[in-house]
Amino acid sequence: LFMHPFLYFTGASDATYPYASAYLSIYLIGAVMVAGILTNGKGTPRCSKELVKQFDEKCGATICHDLKGVTTGKALCSCPDCVHNAVDALGEVLELN
Repeated sequence: LFMHPFLYFTGASDATYPYASAYLSIYLIGAVMVAGILTNGKGTPRCSKELVKQFDEKCGATICHDLKGVTTGKALCSCPDCVHNAVDALGEVLELN
């Protein structure tokens, strides 16, 4: 229910919404849920903040609009690389590597 307004708020357009929706579902919600499960919910806020920070450092942005270069014409990170970087960030945040 919150995804549609959230994605438009963070920069998705009608053209990018289908991609952004799938993308957000895969990396953001999934990573936060895993963090919550592995910390029994106790570390979720800290992990979420650190996940976003790590992802931003790896990809150069956290908003799909920016990652895909909608305004600039230059994509910062491909969708598969974003998913890979999200998994790496989760491993780093939870010290699983």
